[in-house]
Amino acid sequence: MARQPADGTEIRRLRIEVHDLSMDEFLKKLADQGVIRHADTIRNIELGHTQPSDKLLNAMARVFDARRETLLLRPAPRTSSADRKPEQ
Repeated sequence: MARQPADGTEIRRLRIEVHDLSMDEFLKKLADQGVIRHADTIRNIELGHTQPSDKLLNAMARVFDARRETLLLRPAPRTSSADRKPEQ
């Protein structure tokens, strides 16, 4: 089973809007968690171009004081066949 992808938009929102962290501040907090990464790596995750390792995702959750699941994309709601519009 494939791992659920990270939600880069939510990671960026938590970093900037909730915790008011610049990229440098965020990188320092990650380093305090024992995870050294380059700013480009974080930007690419926030933009959805790459996925973080489990180690990085766990460190991000600790920095944000959030559950790991908060940083993952939520699956799109499934629609039943009764919800679908008939094709014309």
